[in-house]
Amino acid sequence: PMTRTRPPQPQVSVIVPVYNQEQYLEECISSIRRQTLAEWECIIVNDGSSDSSGEIARRFSEEDSRIRCLEQENRGVSSARNLGMRHASGRYLCFVDGDDFIDAAFLKHLLDASDRGASDLTVAGKLFCDRFPPDKIPALPTCGIFLRREFPLKNNLEFPEGIHPCEDGLFSHFVLALTEKISFCPEAVYHYRQQ
Repeated sequence: PMTRTRPPQPQVSVIVPVYNQEQYLEECISSIRRQTLAEWECIIVNDGSSDSSGEIARRFSEEDSRIRCLEQENRGVSSARNLGMRHASGRYLCFVDGDDFIDAAFLKHLLDASDRGASDLTVAGKLFCDRFPPDKIPALPTCGIFLRREFPLKNNLEFPEGIHPCEDGLFSHFVLALTEKISFCPEAVYHYRQQ
């Protein structure tokens, strides 16, 4: 008899919190779909958008089985990222905001660096790698964080809700305080859109 095989575990879960970013969201998700690494999943969390962000996300999830779309009432970016983390199944987690985009080799570079270093945290991007060691860098923005998925689970780490801005700074303080093994991946290029 035919047994249905479960799809292989994705290497990376990309979590995309979205709130009213219809003009940028296509570019964001397209950049994830263009990755040279094929084994990823993308979890888009629509945080109660009032524009067409939700429809755009759903259209992508119908086109590509690696993309899932979750909906919640507007509770803020930390809450959206936490929901995404709870649904993630990849070996690693990374976070891309709905108005940003990533280079095609972003995930591949990060996966290689993380596996090479067997690290809990890999710092993504030349800008943030250059600002280490930790005495020089008080916090990492979320786009600079590539995490082994077990790490926040076993340390009970979530993004603090109800704090804005700087919620990612607080999350990274905990990550930096708790991790033993850090790798660096200056080759990973994240395009951050200054609003």
